[in-house]
Amino acid sequence: MNALLLYNDNISIKLINEFEEKGGIAIYFKIGNQDLANPNFSFDKNVSEKLAAIENKQFDAIFLPFSLSEENYIEFLGIQFAYHIRLTPSFNNIHTPIVFFGNETPEIINKITNQGVILFTSGIFCKQISTVLNFEEQLNLIKSKKPRITEGEYKTFLERIQVTPPANYSNRHSIANEWSILRWAKYLNDYDLEIRKIEEKIGTSLYFKYLNSKLAIQENCKENIDLQLKNSGKILYIDDEVKKGWDELFSYIFLDINRNIVFEPFGYDFKSWDKEIDIIPKSIEKAKDYDVVILDLRLHDDDFDELNPKKISGFQILEEIKKHNKGIQVIIFSATNKIWNLQALQEAGADGFIIKESPENSIDPNFTRNSIQNIFETVDKCLEMKFLKGVYINIEKIKNHLNSISNKTNDVGFDGGLMKMKFKNEIYIQLNIIFDCLRRLSDNISTEIEDDSSYLNLSFTSIYKIIELINDFYTDETGGKLKSNSQNVQRYNQDSDDFSRILKGYPSARDKIYTIIKFELNDEPSNYVHKFNKFNNDRTNITHPKTLKDYKKTSVDENVKFLSLITDLLMKIN
Repeated sequence: MNALLLYNDNISIKLINEFEEKGGIAIYFKIGNQDLANPNFSFDKNVSEKLAAIENKQFDAIFLPFSLSEENYIEFLGIQFAYHIRLTPSFNNIHTPIVFFGNETPEIINKITNQGVILFTSGIFCKQISTVLNFEEQLNLIKSKKPRITEGEYKTFLERIQVTPPANYSNRHSIANEWSILRWAKYLNDYDLEIRKIEEKIGTSLYFKYLNSKLAIQENCKENIDLQLKNSGKILYIDDEVKKGWDELFSYIFLDINRNIVFEPFGYDFKSWDKEIDIIPKSIEKAKDYDVVILDLRLHDDDFDELNPKKISGFQILEEIKKHNKGIQVIIFSATNKIWNLQALQEAGADGFIIKESPENSIDPNFTRNSIQNIFETVDKCLEMKFLKGVYINIEKIKNHLNSISNKTNDVGFDGGLMKMKFKNEIYIQLNIIFDCLRRLSDNISTEIEDDSSYLNLSFTSIYKIIELINDFYTDETGGKLKSNSQNVQRYNQDSDDFSRILKGYPSARDKIYTIIKFELNDEPSNYVHKFNKFNNDRTNITHPKTLKDYKKTSVDENVKFLSLITDLLMKIN
């Protein structure tokens, strides 16, 4: 007798022995009140483990009682077990006839539980069974009339049943989050043992088994994704549900595969933290030390009732990170796909968006692979732009220093107050142009445009413009005389053998800045000669190349070094 019997203490030992003597397989399965009261107990996991132990066996019929809970009969756990049998393809018995036995009728059970609808689908039988002969008779009857349900009947079964999310899924966000984790784990489970454990943990959920079958998800051929990032840096992941599996997934991706990455998940304690006192300020403070932040949008239960996206915790964290340093790259990784949310996040400075996979997305068989690919490409792009963090620090350093300088006229022999205000404002304008040009490089990276020379050269030219502003501030209209009345400069204006070219007409920007460095900034020009000569030549080949071949295309590294040089000069101005 090629049959499976699931039983509890309501069936006599004699009947079990006789069933096994006839060649059947009998498995004891009982759930008590103590199990159901345990918050760590999972009926779905227990059932899945039982099925996994015999998943290579295909039966002619499966027998089980309506209930497998002796203390609480109307839980009808036998019916829930049957749902698992029908929705677990790996068990290899989704089309196998199931025979329920007990004292109740299907009609009565259907009035007590909405899961009773399974009793009225193809391949389900309800019988009074008290002897092993009853089992044999029923098995022979099934084999003669209905050995297995058809694909069409199985499709009708899926259309008739309704499996609701477990009570612990309080909102759509939780469903999408765990579903996305499950989909990622399924795709990556060939790579790592810990990831297989995630799939086993979440994948046992009857609700997710139902979604897999209902949506008829077809697993595409798993093309290998290049998990190696081109760039290095520090990545922070902020999510209130990080411990559900994202920590293992991202740790594997960013630590096990990429040894040049510093990665930290943050959010383990969010469920017990206050939104305003703990979650938002602590997340912002944490983010300051990282180059790239992967940020979930909703980090607290209050966020799910909030209609204004600007009051959601993730949005507030994004805004504050960008206030601290616009160069820190922030990627929004969330289940939201509302266009007004995405627009608000983009306006707040988000550097990328990755949508967590919800069940409706999974109709596209490529969605999982594409979302994993997208997170890699977006993170790599943001790591490539991490230099903006240092650029922003230098720019803010300059602005803060200039703001600290009084606008009042001191020993300058002209309207120094007005000149200082104009000098500062014009430098602020150039600094904003510099940052905006360098930030726009990310647009080219995301669209795979190779030539970034326009933005880079405009940034480089604006940095050089600051040199010219310094020159204009300290020299007269011909550049032949420094405006300051200081004793050193008076001597220079009277006798400048070291800089004789200054007094012979119109000096170059290079000559003027060297003079200013020596007489106004009290530094040694030789400390800057080598660097400045190169930048001066580069600027000439940008604005006045002799031939097309001479045209200069500057790099990110050259812009960063030039800005650093200018920062050093501006910090000496008092």
